Amino acid sequence: ASTPPQAAFQAVPERSTPSSEPTGIVKPSFTKRFVYFGLFVGNIALLDFFAEVFRFFNWRVFGRLTMFTNIVMGGLLFPIWLLCLAWQLPGATVRFETAEHGARILLE
Repeated sequence: ASTPPQAAFQAVPERSTPSSEPTGIVKPSFTKRFVYFGLFVGNIALLDFFAEVFRFFNWRVFGRLTMFTNIVMGGLLFPIWLLCLAWQLPGATVRFETAEHGARILLE
């Protein structure tokens, strides 16, 4: 088991580019609203999972809850989340591809 060279643990210096952003400040890839909406959708999905499991104990109550969460998640919330992701993803991928390309140039 060989250890990696010490240079692998050093940070790659940023290139100075004329931009309106100060160096060192990184804008988030996704908006806070999208992140909070994703957490909300995830919590509803977790509730749906538990309702599916608890259906074995009380079919009538948890069956209705499962049906409601499936309709809300599958018909409304998840498609909206997917559209929001599709709208924000091109900007995030361009940013990371540019950073990766810059790091690759610096390493060569």
